Amino acid sequence: MASIEQRFDDYAKAKPVVLNVSGMIGIGRRRFMLEALRKASVLSRPSYKFPSFSLDDLQSIEDFIVNVYGLGLSEELDLALISGLEYSAKVDLAVRLLRDIREMGEYLLVLDGGCIIRHDRTITPWFHDVMSRLEAMPQTQRLSICLVSKFNPLRIVSIQNDWFYNINLHGLTATETSGLMSRCFGLYGIDCDVDDFNSLMQSIRDFPGQVFFAVELIENIGVAAALPRTLRQSATTSVRCLLCLWRTSNRMNLWRTLYLYS
Repeated sequence: MASIEQRFDDYAKAKPVVLNVSGMIGIGRRRFMLEALRKASVLSRPSYKFPSFSLDDLQSIEDFIVNVYGLGLSEELDLALISGLEYSAKVDLAVRLLRDIREMGEYLLVLDGGCIIRHDRTITPWFHDVMSRLEAMPQTQRLSICLVSKFNPLRIVSIQNDWFYNINLHGLTATETSGLMSRCFGLYGIDCDVDDFNSLMQSIRDFPGQVFFAVELIENIGVAAALPRTLRQSATTSVRCLLCLWRTSNRMNLWRTLYLYS
């Protein structure tokens, strides 16, 4: 979160137009995105639901345009003949639709399964052309698209394009987990004593999603009621992982023993 906050506060560079969070599915990329943008004061609303859609590695600029238009944030257009348009016309249309979203004060969230950030960790050319055009337009120097990508882009992508900023969300260290938990408690106004905080830390592994789950649970039912549930979740997850490992290794005696303990 701190690196995103620092990037948006860096006056020496233009504000990023695209923020990408990459990492494993289920690690908490979307929730991390939301909390990071709140922390960086990009999102001023207490609650926000992104207009969003998903793309896979078989889709193209045409699918992007159709999905953006389908959000209903632009005036009526006829996209029946979109496949027959010249490439430059498709880029123009994509830029126009994204400007409409920006003028509505919205931030687009795209769940990218390899359409925009490809398996070779580069940005697909059509998206590069669209965003370069959008960034160059006057009075458009602000975040427009939040990407949650399957693949982690090469570092050179961020270096060569000021409009793009990437965070690779990996497993957290104990210090990072503690810091994230502490910042979330501050954002939500949660009071927690040291003993309960340390107990929570023991029940949370290295995924941001688990931190956000615990914070949301505590906000709803309080620390005392949430602590046993987070401990149970951690124990259940560990047992399930071990069961899967031993089952696939054909160690049936160990499998039966673990099954009894579960």
